[in-house]
Amino acid sequence: DATRSNIVEQVRKLTDGQRGADVIIEAVGSKETWQKAMGMVRRGGIISAQAPMVEWAAAAAALVLTKQQAVAAVE
Repeated sequence: DATRSNIVEQVRKLTDGQRGADVIIEAVGSKETWQKAMGMVRRGGIISAQAPMVEWAAAAAALVLTKQQAVAAVE
């Protein structure tokens, strides 16, 4: 339950301590869920955005700075 615990810390613990997940699917499109997705994905990992991004430009800039990848679904 992500409302009762720190989901980012849980994913980090489950992936060799601090590694992070290889792939994150972000399907809500809110700033909060996007930030959590960036916290859970490993360096060089993939975030697949399935919902319209509210603040896409800021999120993309953060990805460049952290050397992560993003995959956006276009409908």
